[in-house]
Amino acid sequence: MAPYTSVLGPMRTPTDFRMAPWVYWEQQMLYKQYDDMQNGVWEPTARQFYTGNASVAKEQISAAGGFDETINRAEDVDLAYRMADQGVKFVFNPSAIGYHYADRSFASWMRTPYLYGRYDVVFARDKGHSWLLHNVATEFQSRHPLVQMLARFCISRKMLYTMVIGIMQRAAAVSANLQMANIAQYAYSGIFNLCHYQGIADELGDRQQFLQLIRSPQ
Repeated sequence: MAPYTSVLGPMRTPTDFRMAPWVYWEQQMLYKQYDDMQNGVWEPTARQFYTGNASVAKEQISAAGGFDETINRAEDVDLAYRMADQGVKFVFNPSAIGYHYADRSFASWMRTPYLYGRYDVVFARDKGHSWLLHNVATEFQSRHPLVQMLARFCISRKMLYTMVIGIMQRAAAVSANLQMANIAQYAYSGIFNLCHYQGIADELGDRQQFLQLIRSPQ
Protein backbone atom coordinates (compact mmCIF):
# COMPACT_ATOMS: atom_id res chain seq x y z
CA MET A 1 0.00 0.00 0.00
CA ALA A 2 1.31 3.47 -0.88
CA PRO A 3 2.11 5.75 2.07
CA TYR A 4 -0.61 8.09 3.25
CA THR A 5 -0.60 11.49 4.91
CA SER A 6 -2.82 12.46 7.83
CA VAL A 7 -3.55 16.17 8.17
CA LEU A 8 -3.89 17.61 11.67
CA GLY A 9 -5.62 20.94 12.22
CA PRO A 10 -5.93 23.25 15.24
CA MET A 11 -8.99 23.20 17.48
CA ARG A 12 -9.49 26.88 18.28
CA THR A 13 -11.50 28.41 21.12
CA PRO A 14 -14.81 29.87 19.85
CA THR A 15 -15.22 33.58 20.54
CA ASP A 16 -18.84 33.07 21.62
CA PHE A 17 -18.10 30.45 24.29
CA ARG A 18 -16.78 30.79 27.85
CA MET A 19 -14.77 27.79 28.99
CA ALA A 20 -14.32 26.60 32.56
CA PRO A 21 -10.86 27.63 33.84
CA TRP A 22 -9.52 24.06 33.80
CA VAL A 23 -10.70 23.54 30.23
CA TYR A 24 -9.19 26.88 29.26
CA TRP A 25 -5.85 25.64 30.65
CA GLU A 26 -6.12 22.53 28.47
CA GLN A 27 -6.88 24.65 25.43
CA GLN A 28 -3.82 26.81 26.10
CA MET A 29 -1.67 23.67 26.19
CA LEU A 30 -3.04 22.71 22.78
CA TYR A 31 -2.16 26.17 21.46
CA LYS A 32 1.44 25.63 22.59
CA GLN A 33 1.54 22.40 20.60
CA TYR A 34 0.15 24.14 17.53
CA ASP A 35 2.72 26.94 17.78
CA ASP A 36 5.59 24.47 18.18
CA MET A 37 4.51 22.42 15.18
CA GLN A 38 3.89 25.49 13.02
CA ASN A 39 7.27 26.98 13.96
CA GLY A 40 9.17 23.76 13.35
CA VAL A 41 10.19 23.21 16.99
CA TRP A 42 9.17 19.59 16.51
CA GLU A 43 7.40 17.54 13.85
CA PRO A 44 3.81 16.35 14.34
CA THR A 45 3.44 12.71 15.28
CA ALA A 46 0.73 10.19 16.04
CA ARG A 47 0.47 11.67 19.53
CA GLN A 48 -1.16 14.78 18.02
CA PHE A 49 -3.80 12.82 16.10
CA TYR A 50 -6.86 14.21 17.90
CA THR A 51 -9.95 13.20 15.96
CA GLY A 52 -11.63 16.47 16.89
CA ASN A 53 -9.81 17.90 13.87
CA ALA A 54 -7.84 15.44 11.74
CA SER A 55 -8.22 13.73 8.40
CA VAL A 56 -6.87 10.53 6.88
CA ALA A 57 -7.94 8.18 4.10
CA LYS A 58 -10.70 5.77 5.14
CA GLU A 59 -8.82 2.80 3.69
CA GLN A 60 -5.84 3.56 5.93
CA ILE A 61 -8.06 3.49 9.01
CA SER A 62 -9.43 0.12 7.89
CA ALA A 63 -5.96 -1.21 7.13
CA ALA A 64 -4.83 -0.28 10.64
CA GLY A 65 -7.76 -2.17 12.16
CA GLY A 66 -9.99 0.78 13.01
CA PHE A 67 -10.69 2.03 16.49
CA ASP A 68 -10.26 -0.35 19.42
CA GLU A 69 -13.71 -0.22 21.00
CA THR A 70 -12.40 -1.56 24.32
CA ILE A 71 -10.56 1.74 24.89
CA ASN A 72 -12.48 4.65 26.39
CA ARG A 73 -9.73 7.30 26.23
CA ALA A 74 -6.87 7.93 23.77
CA GLU A 75 -8.54 5.62 21.24
CA ASP A 76 -7.62 8.12 18.50
CA VAL A 77 -3.94 8.09 19.49
CA ASP A 78 -3.95 4.29 19.67
CA LEU A 79 -5.27 4.19 16.10
CA ALA A 80 -2.64 6.74 15.03
CA TYR A 81 0.18 4.63 16.50
CA ARG A 82 -0.97 1.70 14.38
CA MET A 83 -1.28 3.90 11.30
CA ALA A 84 2.22 5.25 11.91
CA ASP A 85 3.51 1.66 12.04
CA GLN A 86 2.08 1.25 8.53
CA GLY A 87 3.89 4.32 7.25
CA VAL A 88 1.31 7.09 7.64
CA LYS A 89 2.95 10.51 7.94
CA PHE A 90 1.44 13.30 10.00
CA VAL A 91 1.46 16.96 8.96
CA PHE A 92 0.05 20.05 10.65
CA ASN A 93 -2.03 22.53 8.65
CA PRO A 94 -2.67 25.69 10.72
CA SER A 95 -5.32 26.79 8.22
CA ALA A 96 -7.50 23.68 8.76
CA ILE A 97 -9.26 25.30 11.73
CA GLY A 98 -12.00 23.70 13.77
CA TYR A 99 -13.74 25.26 16.77
CA HIS A 100 -13.71 23.41 20.06
CA TYR A 101 -16.76 23.86 22.28
CA ALA A 102 -15.17 21.93 25.15
CA ASP A 103 -17.26 21.60 28.29
CA ARG A 104 -16.53 19.17 31.12
CA SER A 105 -16.74 19.06 34.89
CA PHE A 106 -13.59 19.35 36.98
CA ALA A 107 -13.86 15.66 37.95
CA SER A 108 -14.18 14.64 34.30
CA TRP A 109 -11.23 16.87 33.39
CA MET A 110 -9.04 15.24 36.07
CA ARG A 111 -9.99 11.77 34.87
CA THR A 112 -8.67 12.53 31.37
CA PRO A 113 -4.93 12.66 32.24
CA TYR A 114 -5.40 9.76 34.65
CA LEU A 115 -6.71 7.56 31.85
CA TYR A 116 -4.04 8.79 29.45
CA GLY A 117 -1.50 7.64 32.03
CA ARG A 118 -3.05 4.21 32.35
CA TYR A 119 -3.24 3.80 28.59
CA ASP A 120 0.39 4.82 28.14
CA VAL A 121 1.25 1.70 30.13
CA VAL A 122 -1.38 -0.44 28.36
CA PHE A 123 -0.13 0.59 24.92
CA ALA A 124 3.49 -0.07 25.94
CA ARG A 125 2.77 -3.40 27.63
CA ASP A 126 0.00 -4.88 25.50
CA LYS A 127 0.26 -3.22 22.10
CA GLY A 128 3.98 -3.28 21.37
CA HIS A 129 4.70 0.43 21.85
CA SER A 130 7.42 -0.11 24.45
CA TRP A 131 9.03 3.23 23.58
CA LEU A 132 6.13 4.99 25.33
CA LEU A 133 7.48 4.26 28.80
CA HIS A 134 10.89 5.56 27.77
CA ASN A 135 9.15 8.76 26.67
CA VAL A 136 7.33 9.01 30.00
CA ALA A 137 10.59 8.66 31.93
CA THR A 138 12.45 11.10 29.70
CA GLU A 139 9.68 13.71 29.74
CA PHE A 140 9.49 13.46 33.53
CA GLN A 141 13.02 14.82 33.72
CA SER A 142 11.92 17.95 31.81
CA ARG A 143 9.00 18.72 34.13
CA HIS A 144 9.18 21.62 36.56
CA PRO A 145 11.19 20.61 39.68
CA LEU A 146 8.12 21.21 41.86
CA VAL A 147 6.05 18.81 39.73
CA GLN A 148 8.81 16.21 39.99
CA MET A 149 8.97 16.61 43.76
CA LEU A 150 5.19 16.37 44.19
CA ALA A 151 5.04 13.26 42.01
CA ARG A 152 7.79 11.52 43.97
CA PHE A 153 6.13 12.28 47.31
CA CYS A 154 2.41 12.03 46.47
CA ILE A 155 1.91 9.26 43.92
CA SER A 156 0.09 6.25 45.42
CA ARG A 157 -0.09 7.91 48.84
CA LYS A 158 -3.82 8.48 48.83
CA MET A 159 -4.23 10.95 51.70
CA LEU A 160 -1.26 13.08 50.65
CA TYR A 161 -2.23 12.93 46.97
CA THR A 162 -5.84 13.97 47.72
CA MET A 163 -4.71 16.79 50.01
CA VAL A 164 -2.25 18.25 47.48
CA ILE A 165 -4.79 18.03 44.64
CA GLY A 166 -7.32 19.82 46.85
CA ILE A 167 -4.88 22.60 47.73
CA MET A 168 -3.98 23.16 44.09
CA GLN A 169 -7.65 23.09 43.07
CA ARG A 170 -8.48 25.80 45.61
CA ALA A 171 -5.45 27.87 44.59
CA ALA A 172 -6.46 27.62 40.94
CA ALA A 173 -10.07 28.61 41.64
CA VAL A 174 -9.10 31.62 43.77
CA SER A 175 -6.46 32.73 41.26
CA ALA A 176 -8.88 32.42 38.36
CA ASN A 177 -11.49 34.51 40.21
CA LEU A 178 -8.86 37.16 40.96
CA GLN A 179 -7.76 37.10 37.30
CA MET A 180 -4.30 35.89 38.32
CA ALA A 181 -4.03 33.73 35.24
CA ASN A 182 -0.42 32.65 35.65
CA ILE A 183 -0.95 31.17 39.11
CA ALA A 184 -4.11 29.38 38.00
CA GLN A 185 -2.26 27.94 35.00
CA TYR A 186 0.56 26.61 37.20
CA ALA A 187 -1.95 25.01 39.58
CA TYR A 188 -3.92 23.31 36.83
CA SER A 189 -0.67 22.09 35.26
CA GLY A 190 0.33 20.55 38.59
CA ILE A 191 -3.03 18.80 38.96
CA PHE A 192 -2.97 17.49 35.40
CA ASN A 193 0.54 16.08 35.78
CA LEU A 194 -0.18 14.42 39.13
CA CYS A 195 -3.32 12.77 37.75
CA HIS A 196 -1.35 11.53 34.75
CA TYR A 197 1.41 10.04 36.88
CA GLN A 198 -1.09 8.43 39.23
CA GLY A 199 -2.68 6.69 36.25
CA ILE A 200 0.73 5.40 35.20
CA ALA A 201 1.49 4.15 38.72
CA ASP A 202 -1.88 2.40 39.06
CA GLU A 203 -1.47 0.58 35.75
CA LEU A 204 2.14 -0.37 36.54
CA GLY A 205 0.92 -1.90 39.77
CA ASP A 206 2.40 0.11 42.61
CA ARG A 207 4.37 3.14 43.73
CA GLN A 208 7.76 1.43 43.61
CA GLN A 209 7.40 0.52 39.94
CA PHE A 210 6.52 4.12 39.15
CA LEU A 211 9.57 5.41 41.03
CA GLN A 212 11.76 2.91 39.24
CA LEU A 213 10.38 4.02 35.88
CA ILE A 214 11.06 7.73 36.41
CA ARG A 215 14.56 6.99 37.74
CA SER A 216 15.60 4.90 34.80
CA PRO A 217 14.88 6.12 31.24
CA GLN A 218 15.96 3.21 29.04
